[in-house]
Amino acid sequence: MSKQRTIPAQSLGLHKHAKGVKALPDSPLNLAGLFRTGAGSLRYSGIVHGRPLAVYQHQYMVFAGTTTFPVIHTIYLAEVSPLWPKLSITKRSTFAQLARMLGWRNGLQLDDPRFNRAFKVTTEDDDFAIAMLTPQLQQFLLTKVGVNWHIDLGRFALIYSGKLKHKRLAASVDRLTRFLELIPDELEAWQ
Repeated sequence: MSKQRTIPAQSLGLHKHAKGVKALPDSPLNLAGLFRTGAGSLRYSGIVHGRPLAVYQHQYMVFAGTTTFPVIHTIYLAEVSPLWPKLSITKRSTFAQLARMLGWRNGLQLDDPRFNRAFKVTTEDDDFAIAMLTPQLQQFLLTKVGVNWHIDLGRFALIYSGKLKHKRLAASVDRLTRFLELIPDELEAWQ
């Protein structure tokens, strides 16, 4: 088994931020509205494949009886058209998969039943979601179903559960840019 090599952030076009930096000033690449509670810290930012990109780690606390534990997410944000409607592609929980087997359907249903079993799609505009989620993009998303994707307010988010894994930085940036490359060109002019 080969060891995964860590690629320096600078070679990806990213700048590492000091601890305590909360957001990029005057940029849509912030966490506002993505989470209801908690706090995030900006870890990396830069221009990747011609698009501004930022990487955050977000944490909030969950209370269960007398126990408190942190929930941590890593978020990769890229700028997209601010005119695009809200769209979420989230992994289905085990409970949601059971509910689907019993006939309960929620979210937008697409042509690929494997995609519908793995993901829930919610959107403000069904036509936009159908135009974006081409069969090629659905196939790409099925290669890693453990992540969530979100478009809102001119930003595109790739959201992982857990802490930022520096050795996976290049693979995650590649995953985000590959998704963006698979978006049909005509959506750039969507209004």
